[in-house]
Amino acid sequence: GSCVVAVGRVVIVGAGPAGAALAYLLARRGVEVTLLERHPGFERTFRGDGLQPSGIDAFDQMGLGDRLRQLPQAIINTIDLYQGGRRRARLAIGSLGFIPCFIPQPAVLAMLTAQSRQYPSFQLHMGTAVRDLIRAGDRVVGVQADGSDGPREFAADVVIGTDGRYSTVRKRGAFTEPRSPQHFDVLNFLVPFPDFWPDRTTVRLELGPGCLTGGIPTADGRLWVGMTIQKGQYKALRAAGSDGLTEELLRRTSPDLAAHLRQQLATSYHTRMPV
Repeated sequence: GSCVVAVGRVVIVGAGPAGAALAYLLARRGVEVTLLERHPGFERTFRGDGLQPSGIDAFDQMGLGDRLRQLPQAIINTIDLYQGGRRRARLAIGSLGFIPCFIPQPAVLAMLTAQSRQYPSFQLHMGTAVRDLIRAGDRVVGVQADGSDGPREFAADVVIGTDGRYSTVRKRGAFTEPRSPQHFDVLNFLVPFPDFWPDRTTVRLELGPGCLTGGIPTADGRLWVGMTIQKGQYKALRAAGSDGLTEELLRRTSPDLAAHLRQQLATSYHTRMPV
């Protein structure tokens, strides 16, 4: 038989893809749900815009697949493999069984929350940073937060944390975080799109000894450049200053891309923290 569980007020902490999607699904069912996001807006740096086929399928299951496909996106059809400054192979993505899709996260989050707003049981509070959980005996009954108008409490029957790797909900709730060992980080850069790039559906992967550097066209017409570094190497690169980081990047890239990056170094690119 089926089991029906009554859900009262829900507070979701963190309006990333997981929090925004869950808020939409709950609001669509008439659940009173409040979504809290510490940033004042969605236009900020994210760690990745790539959507796997399973992610696209999740939007289809939510009935939002058509709206997702209307958002700005970069579709990748080809992978060029470089080594030692030369192209060694060209792969058609279709032969791998799926076509990668890169959609800006700010656009995805704006779409999800816009869809949620059509339901009166949904509330979104941006610029609201959760500081602690509120307890009554052995139960969590809400959260304490700082918003644009000062401290505020949000009462809830259920509190859900989707607030990322440094989750306040996980910390204050004394949850044990499962550890998944990682042996590398990725440094990301955004630069203007190069004239020599084959087209806007081609990814370049440059293979080096124990490292990988890549270039991916973005939905807004730029080039995303990422390079892997060993765990702990970022601290040494920062200590070496911008020149150390620059030389490490240029050393790894083929002459045409290195020349393009060198041209942009003074003014055009934005460095992202390791992911």
